[in-house]
Amino acid sequence: LPGRVWATGRPAWIPDVSREANFFRADACGACGVRAMFGVPVIAEGEVAAVLEFFAADPMAPGDELVRMLEQVGRQIGQVIERGHAARQLRESEAKFRRHFQNNPVPIYVWRRERDDFTLVDANDAARCLTKGRVDSLFGTRAGVLFADDPQICRELNACLRDGSPIRREMTHRMRTTGEEKRLVVQFVAIPPNLVMVHTEDITERHLSQTALRESEERFRAIVEHSRDGICLCTTDAVIRYVSPVVREIMGYGPEELMDRVGFDFVHPDDRIFFRERFAWVAERPGAHLRVETRVVHRCGSVRWLEL
Repeated sequence: LPGRVWATGRPAWIPDVSREANFFRADACGACGVRAMFGVPVIAEGEVAAVLEFFAADPMAPGDELVRMLEQVGRQIGQVIERGHAARQLRESEAKFRRHFQNNPVPIYVWRRERDDFTLVDANDAARCLTKGRVDSLFGTRAGVLFADDPQICRELNACLRDGSPIRREMTHRMRTTGEEKRLVVQFVAIPPNLVMVHTEDITERHLSQTALRESEERFRAIVEHSRDGICLCTTDAVIRYVSPVVREIMGYGPEELMDRVGFDFVHPDDRIFFRERFAWVAERPGAHLRVETRVVHRCGSVRWLEL
């Protein structure tokens, strides 16, 4: 009987097992006083999840009202099973999200909308590391209080949740927990209906390195561009990438006319083999120095001697 119900997905009734030719357990049922049997499928998520069996001591013909009642019992049990599956899947999904949240290397803070403000309700381990473990003491603090000196953050929290679109920007921020000034890349991500996750990447060291490099390049350029000696930067193939402005006085060409040209083209034809050999020697030895005197051809066609 259970196999029949399972295969068809419909109720099955045996009014009298003693008269059922294909029922192999008739003798066993008779010995224990069972004469009639009824099976009802329990449907969960569109499939048979279980079969309910009912027994009677006397032969019994199927009744429509009884069948409907027992089918309803099967449906209700199926709904309970479905809710149990859904609850388990939800718990598993939440556990996965929690693991991802906590193990994310980028500091993340979770803000919850409450009336006309946002409240800090959670943070991951990376955020605890950034704040030296002090972020937990700020849970329950309102954004309007925490960022009273930077109302732009509160406006972005509101805009992100209202519009449902991520907001990303770079900012300098003094950490309330540590007092340190940090350069941060901040991204606001809405989680309806009332949460905003704020990813906060600390780029302070990178920013300082880039600033130092830019300042160094600016100092180098200022020195080079005001030097009375011509300065040229080129690749190991002698392709010109930079020349200082004074080259116009030396060669007659403007810096923009020499960019991406091959430097050997301006060397006097009689000196090119010699110059190529010296250039190759230096190119193969990073940090090496070599002083060379050679002739170059001025824009006007005249020959100039240069010490390189």
